[in-house]
Amino acid sequence: MPILKIASKRGLYKLVGASLPSWVHSYIASYGMAKGITKTEILKPLLVNWITKQRKDLPDEVLVQEIIERLKSQWKFESLIPGMTLLIFKNNMEKELIKRGIFPDYIKQIVKEIDSWNDVKQNHSVNK
Repeated sequence: MPILKIASKRGLYKLVGASLPSWVHSYIASYGMAKGITKTEILKPLLVNWITKQRKDLPDEVLVQEIIERLKSQWKFESLIPGMTLLIFKNNMEKELIKRGIFPDYIKQIVKEIDSWNDVKQNHSVNK
């Protein structure tokens, strides 16, 4: 058991992994130990401030549309793979979005959009 252990308050939080240079990690660890705070307490305010600034220019709805556009481009390539169907693509994409921690309501919106691609053209291609 660490001598200077800092209590964890995980609750409904998610772990976000990030690869950082060793010197950054070392300083954050040293700072936290010296001040008696966790790495989360150091980084969380920085990330929350960053998100607040980003949302002014790129609200969540815009990000969802950008994800949809990237998926359309990806589908154009994957639709050429023998045996690939829009249903398989959609299921794979949905699993990936869940794994990456995308908000469930956004996943539903993205899936609904992909379902509309099938209505546009039955031959598994998306043209826009």
